[in-house]
Amino acid sequence: MTTDDISVIAGIDTHADTHHVAIITNYGKHLADKKFLAVGSGYREIAEYITRYGPVIAVGVEGTGSCGAELTRVLIHEGFDVKEVNRPNRQARRIYGKSDPLDAYQAAESVLAQHGTSTPKARDGNVEALRVLRTARTSAMKARTAVLTQISAVLTSAPESIRAKYRGKTSESRAKSIGLLRGFRTAELVVSSTLPGLAVDNHSGLRWGVGSRALSAGVGCCRTPRCSG
Repeated sequence: MTTDDISVIAGIDTHADTHHVAIITNYGKHLADKKFLAVGSGYREIAEYITRYGPVIAVGVEGTGSCGAELTRVLIHEGFDVKEVNRPNRQARRIYGKSDPLDAYQAAESVLAQHGTSTPKARDGNVEALRVLRTARTSAMKARTAVLTQISAVLTSAPESIRAKYRGKTSESRAKSIGLLRGFRTAELVVSSTLPGLAVDNHSGLRWGVGSRALSAGVGCCRTPRCSG
């Protein structure tokens, strides 16, 4: 076997702040590994590093949809064949413990064995834009549901004079009505001031104004010698 017969495969264990790169030959021999910063200059250094040992067959990257997303974009732009690598071998982790070099070598070996790999999803263009919008919408809907549940919980134990106003209304219409409330200087002040802050505005999302409403209504002023406000 000559040097010309050797090609290499890179495996990359990605994290938020650093990426660990390991290089193996097309025969599975471990050649080298190194840690790089997860920044623009670090991505360029990785691209240069993995070509230092010979022609690159492919690059296995963990977390192409999270910590390794930008690195994946850079490597694909540089012309590398990037493979998404699944979770590292848990048996090896139990034996050797958590190790960035071990995870990086296992990523490269997975590519060599063509096991547990897939083509990474595109993280740019219209598809990525829609994914981000859908994620934001899902989060907003969960928050909205949580707020409506909070409103119901507060009303359950609220004074009858407040509960009577919203009895028989749907959650949607009840939230809209509550959104128009203002605080009152009565024994029911806390409930009256809290409910509007929990109310959902369907056009502008969630509003949280308990602190400002309570302060404007005088909540928190103890009227003792310690508090002259």
